[in-house]
Amino acid sequence: MDFTFIPGQYSDRQAALRAFSQAVKAAVQHDASRTFNPVQLVLMLLELAKNTFDHSTGIGILHLQLPSPGNPLCVRYLDTGDAFDWEACSAFGHSGKAGNGVNYGLGLGIVKQGCHYGGLDLTVERRDEGTEFRFSGPAT
Repeated sequence: MDFTFIPGQYSDRQAALRAFSQAVKAAVQHDASRTFNPVQLVLMLLELAKNTFDHSTGIGILHLQLPSPGNPLCVRYLDTGDAFDWEACSAFGHSGKAGNGVNYGLGLGIVKQGCHYGGLDLTVERRDEGTEFRFSGPAT
């Protein structure tokens, strides 16, 4: 599944996040192997989309590969907007961009904890085109 999340295409935050969530739910419902918790995955990806909508100046690009025999779950989410302080998130469990009146900057900690408890490897890198989140799990 490939999905480009463009916050500016939606009339409001809830409509944008609902469309993103529905696209991810539709993709994971076809996974029969259940090597990961699909609800947790949807929640983690929704947190990344919320971060893009609330804090970023860019768009979110999601690539989701469901596990299959010999292939792991592989998720890549690229936020093309401003970078955030991952060091603060790693150390304190939240981002450095809190207090926007919508939330408290805890969503990135939710992603980190979801990967940890779900047995997924998480990497976050700042690239020229934005901040890239990758998480993957064991092959089936």
